[in-house]
Amino acid sequence: MSDAIRLENPGELVLMKAVGTIPGVAIVDAAPANGKGVGLIESRGDGKTLRWRAPGSSFPGAEVRCESDGDYILEDGADRGKFVRVRVRTGFLFPGPTSGSVFIDDRYENGLSDGDFTAAEAAAGASKTNTVTVRNISPLRIYDLRVWIDPAISFVAISADGVSWVSPTTEATALLLGDVAPGLATSLHIKRTISPGQMSSPKVLNRIHFSWWSLN
Repeated sequence: MSDAIRLENPGELVLMKAVGTIPGVAIVDAAPANGKGVGLIESRGDGKTLRWRAPGSSFPGAEVRCESDGDYILEDGADRGKFVRVRVRTGFLFPGPTSGSVFIDDRYENGLSDGDFTAAEAAAGASKTNTVTVRNISPLRIYDLRVWIDPAISFVAISADGVSWVSPTTEATALLLGDVAPGLATSLHIKRTISPGQMSSPKVLNRIHFSWWSLN
């Protein structure tokens, strides 16, 4: 029953982070299937034909002709699910064959947040809230669903109704969401607060813990 619940976020899921490219090509998205590692983007012929090889793949995918500015999908040769979406500006393409390494890594804050703070918000100090759906995807009823925040996190609060906020850091003091029948769901509200001028760090995770029990 460790996989009985699923968190559903109404926002768009952000894909992997990609760093590196070739002239005239910006990598907009990288599919999670690429995994972490170093991929390769190549131009062929006159520079307007592109192809992609995912990290760890043996060979690149089909060549894609890019005659005009716009977005294109480049797929890996071994697995079409390992793709990147690129934005091409033909006037800046290198007029011949070239290649560049693309470093694929995790993108932080891609599941339980509703967007980053703006520079003005960070300077002044602000809070952001987001609501996720906690769904019971098991065939059994789960009881005493509890939620608490990792003790290392000091800037997150949670709520069952979006009005009363708490920051429990142990299971004993956890927020009680109650029982959830099979296929049904309950809501969890999450609020992040930053102090004026606080520096950001992608290595700081908003970790939240869950516990429950059921009759097997």
